[in-house]
Amino acid sequence: MTGQRTGVAEPSSVGAVCDRRFFVVLLALLVAAFFVPTATAGERSVTAAEANGTYRDVEGKSEIKILALGHGKLKVQLALVYEYRSGAGPAANVGDASGEATIENDIAVFVPEEAGACKITMTFLPNGKLKVEQQGEECGFGHNVRADGTFRKISNRKPNDVDLVFLSTTCRADLSRQSDCVGGSQAKADQLSTINLLPELLQKTVDRMK
Repeated sequence: MTGQRTGVAEPSSVGAVCDRRFFVVLLALLVAAFFVPTATAGERSVTAAEANGTYRDVEGKSEIKILALGHGKLKVQLALVYEYRSGAGPAANVGDASGEATIENDIAVFVPEEAGACKITMTFLPNGKLKVEQQGEECGFGHNVRADGTFRKISNRKPNDVDLVFLSTTCRADLSRQSDCVGGSQAKADQLSTINLLPELLQKTVDRMK
């Protein structure tokens, strides 16, 4: 038959089309990978099991106990210690606070009761870490005692009412014969004193906080 032509693509044309399609697919994959959303602070939801437990700072001195109450509420207990050496030997100032915090996604905000200009923000990080930031100085803590720092979960056990006891109550019980127990709402900016930490007192405090 005459007047008919068979449409056969040239090899070079087929290769060019394949190259363009491969480039388009590769570009789409790169764009998708680049713009994959990642969970940042304030966007990751925290479960009750993840929040519950006891957290301790890197120095092993201060602890935070957290109990999830549901409906965006946490019950928190801060037992903070600032150690130093005085002329009489090892000493420390303490600070405690307890109450309810509000949580949204992975950020909890706690305003200690009877405190002045004080706000404590706790961000739940992966691997059982808790980043704590204190805003304001009127938290009722002892001299140089602050909540700032990174805490690591040391226990997943849910704290109960016995666990959530003020450190100031423990301090008064163990130092009932002394008048230099400082911490919590009893600490005043113009009347700060220290606690001489005996090994027995440290052990009792640790045992009660477990």
